[in-house]
Amino acid sequence: TVFYLPRRGECREWGIIASGPSLTEADCEKLKEWREKDKSRKVIVVNTSYKSALWADILYACDGEWWDAYIADILLRFKGELWTQDFPASGKYGLNRIEGSGAAGLGRDKIHYGANSGYQAINLAYLFGAKKMILLGLDCKRGPNNESHHHGDHPGKINKDMPIKLWIKNFTRLAEDLKSEGVEV
Repeated sequence: TVFYLPRRGECREWGIIASGPSLTEADCEKLKEWREKDKSRKVIVVNTSYKSALWADILYACDGEWWDAYIADILLRFKGELWTQDFPASGKYGLNRIEGSGAAGLGRDKIHYGANSGYQAINLAYLFGAKKMILLGLDCKRGPNNESHHHGDHPGKINKDMPIKLWIKNFTRLAEDLKSEGVEV
């Protein structure tokens, strides 16, 4: 298991692609174009959204069950870094692991969980030195046809709980902390 803090200051501008129902392939392509205009820009893709952005720099997912379901495909198709906070998954699959905490707000020396992978990916980008973030697919609501994700529901036993009210509360605090740190979102 590899555990370390991200390389602070490595990149100042980050895009984050999460799994909300609003995400489109066109959005992913626009973010890819944004990234390609400046090679110092980076993109984190969250969970199953990797399928829409195989070109992303980092894939982040917090749940070991998710890694169990998708690792074979990821290793075949995704070429970026793989990150998690899940200790067993990091050891089993050789993933980069970031230490985490259930504390509220922005983690300044480790990620704070915030009850979802998108929140954690934002915190990871901050730890990499982000001063600007572009967020896609962080809806915190179901789609017009009650869909939970742009890619459909997760298979099998993967967490299907969507505590949206909790997410909104957590993201509100995270947004305040990012603003106080001078991060443009």
